[in-house]
Amino acid sequence: MTDYSRGDMSYAVRLANRGYDVDMIFRALATKPSGRRDPGSLKYQRLMDTKGRDVADAYARQTAEKAIAFIANSPRIIDRTDALVRITEIKALADALPWGLYAGPGARRALEAAFSIAERVGGLAFGLSLREWSETCGQDLRMTRTNRDLLVRLGWLLRNPDDRLGRTARFRLRTPPHIHSHGRYECASYGAHAWLAHDAFREEGLGNLGWYVLSLTDSRPLALHELSIRSGVDLAELEDLIGIMTHADLVVGDDQVGAVPDLTLALDHFAQGRGTLGRGEADRAQYQRDREAFRARGVNVRTLQEAR
Repeated sequence: MTDYSRGDMSYAVRLANRGYDVDMIFRALATKPSGRRDPGSLKYQRLMDTKGRDVADAYARQTAEKAIAFIANSPRIIDRTDALVRITEIKALADALPWGLYAGPGARRALEAAFSIAERVGGLAFGLSLREWSETCGQDLRMTRTNRDLLVRLGWLLRNPDDRLGRTARFRLRTPPHIHSHGRYECASYGAHAWLAHDAFREEGLGNLGWYVLSLTDSRPLALHELSIRSGVDLAELEDLIGIMTHADLVVGDDQVGAVPDLTLALDHFAQGRGTLGRGEADRAQYQRDREAFRARGVNVRTLQEAR
């Protein structure tokens, strides 16, 4: 005779993964067959027919308890593949837009930080504080807040409506309703993540526009007119920026411009020359000191109140 215990256990575990408790799983296993519905457990029905309801109920409840215990000791494995594919699709749509005309290179840089966090957590939804967002994209708090709110208004990010309008909130990446989902797919290189918050891209250095242009030329060389069309940046402004980058050995090429292979080292030299190297670490250290001082003041106030 076929033993259906393994199939019943698999069914019970699936129900437990969906949030069913012991009683709910027990009732599902004890479901009677009908004209349109199979029985919840064939073994339960056979036990009830041969040995009585008490034995069948004991079997169903024991199976339900085992399933709950298995889920408690073995957290379910969530496949993140679909989410990562969706992140790549949204990123490809973003890379196909001329952000120099669309929303500005600063917004694109802030969006790249959101992509970086989403890939790190392996899902479209993530929680992020304004401070961490600022450190990830290399912008100050004011600029980060402005670009973040702009991305929410444009529809690239959906903010959780239950969160207060504070510095920390939950967001979800999505395709804006005004963006056609069947456009050209061109992804920026992974290097755009690596030097997203580099000190060379502070406002005293290359700025947001410098990061945006280098992210476009890092994957493959582009002619100036093609780079202007893809980025939406005026050709004259682009020529001035490329001249600065060429002088700093950040890009190479005459007819077509491409980023140098060892870009991180070149960015370090540029930031050192502009006096911005180490600004990010200094800001983080200052933030840690301010936070510790704030906590110390809170402890002192509580101690004084307890003394009174």
